[in-house]
This record gives sequence, structure tokens and C-alpha cells, in this order.
Amino acid sequence: MNRFATAIVIVSGLLRLIPHPLGISPMHSAGLFAGSTLPLKKAIPLFLIMLLVGDWLIGFYDFRVMAAVYAGALLAPIIGKKLIGQDRALRRVAGGVGVSALVFYLVSNFGNWLAFYPHTWSGFIANYIAGLPYLGIALIGDGLYAVALFGGYELLLRAKHGPPKTSVLSQ
Repeated sequence: MNRFATAIVIVSGLLRLIPHPLGISPMHSAGLFAGSTLPLKKAIPLFLIMLLVGDWLIGFYDFRVMAAVYAGALLAPIIGKKLIGQDRALRRVAGGVGVSALVFYLVSNFGNWLAFYPHTWSGFIANYIAGLPYLGIALIGDGLYAVALFGGYELLLRAKHGPPKTSVLSQ
């Protein structure tokens, strides 16, 4: 199943390259999924390569923002491993999506503040307020893609091995 999980992560990374409405992409859900289904020593480099290839093809941007985006994004596989792990129950996946989106929002917007806002308390607050719509979009998009990735994987596992004790589909 590791090969199939790896393929799902790679396909999710490739989907980042096509236009997606409202900026909703499978990247963070793919990170959660990678962390949940693969060893971290494989999930993190695979996810990093997907991010780098995507940015290489789409275009790089301000290094402060990019560093913060990568730092926030690379926490997704760790959150997937620690909060979801092998128990891919709906409540755990939903919790992972929420924590991952919030962590990404906090970390990536810090880079945005460094690059584009005055380095004052009011600039800091204005930056995070301006980023709130993106947090909402991330929660919606990550939730939808998490259902597709984790749900599809659970369906495959059921088809191959029968129903598991706990899964996204059994909640």
C-alpha cells in the first residue's frame, strides 16, 4: 500500500499545477495524507520535492514568504503522523485538517508580514486579519481534498483487505 499512498501524494502534487478555483489545492491534504500513510523519512522529502517542483514550474516568490510557506506546509506531514497516524477516523482527519490549516495560516502569514507589512504591532494584526479569508478557503479546500484522499484510500483498503476496525468511512 506504500506505493499506492506515494502515487496518491504525487498525483495530488501534480494537481497543484492546474488552475484551481479560489486557490483551493490538494497540497496540505496531501501532506497530511503522506504523514499518515508513509514513514516521515519518506513523507517529508516527497512533500518537499512536490512543493519545489510546483514552485519551479509555477514561479518562485519573495524568499521570506516562501520560507514561511514551506515551513508551514512541511508541518502537514508531521501533523498527519502525530494527529491522524494509522487511525484515520473522521474525527482525527477533521482535527488534522483544522490544525494543519491553522498552523499553516499562522506560520505562512508571519512571512507575509515580514515581506509586505510594516514591522509594527498594527502591521502584524492587519496582516493576520487580511489572511483570514485564506484560512477559511484552506479549511474548505483541505477538508474536501482530505475526504477524497483519505476516503479513497480507505475504499481501496476495504476492497483489498475488508473493513478496518476504524476508518473515515466507519464513523
